[in-house]
Amino acid sequence: MFIAKLGEAITDPAGVPQALAFLPSLIGDAQASLYLDFADLTRMWNESTGVTPVDADADLIGKVSSPYGAGYAFQATAGQLGTYRTSAGGVLRLDGSNDWMDVANFLFASTGGNTVAMKITPTAGSAGRSFFGFATSNRFQLTITAAGYLWGLYGTGGTSAVVGTVDIRGTTFVVTMTHDDDTLYLYRNDTLVGTAPLAGTITTSVGPAIGVSKNGTGAPSGGYIGADIRKVLLLAGRTVTAEDVAEIVANFG
Repeated sequence: MFIAKLGEAITDPAGVPQALAFLPSLIGDAQASLYLDFADLTRMWNESTGVTPVDADADLIGKVSSPYGAGYAFQATAGQLGTYRTSAGGVLRLDGSNDWMDVANFLFASTGGNTVAMKITPTAGSAGRSFFGFATSNRFQLTITAAGYLWGLYGTGGTSAVVGTVDIRGTTFVVTMTHDDDTLYLYRNDTLVGTAPLAGTITTSVGPAIGVSKNGTGAPSGGYIGADIRKVLLLAGRTVTAEDVAEIVANFG
């Protein structure tokens, strides 16, 4: 397994330079992985079939692919596509009404832990809405409460839950939710928001959603978040440590 020095540019098998040197080691230890960077124009297309490259501000984003493995996120419904915005180097902008993306070719693991890390800027109107995962009985879900706090849920009925105490609407931050066999951990940037004993199970048969929580295998039922999504890292079968989280935050920029 190749591990680059911190800050050293590396190149993936497709020949695309990767400045995030920590990714190969994290991904190499995971059962499955997905990394999406909405500033990388070489991996985004206007439609879900991946025909027309995204190349200008306000272009629709129908598909974005990961440089690792065959994973990607897509939206096949024309009226539910987010847009590429050049703000802060490039983001997926979701309107808070119906925009979201489905994750394909990635499944969370039933054992060994799982991790999601996202760099996100939610709008002021995002309170009470979900921006990642599943919303059914077997939850792995990231939400903003009515008070604007981070809320991470895991397991049957969201039995394991961690809620923050800081209103994060209108701010840019990295959220990381990870678990091992015993505990759920939620971080905002490199600060531990809290932990909860792990209970229940999560959905491991279909991919999650970005920008909203899916209704199991079906489409979302509402609660779409208005946000700029900047980066997404998913790791199946891999728990990250506090040191890993700090490195993710530093390298997400």
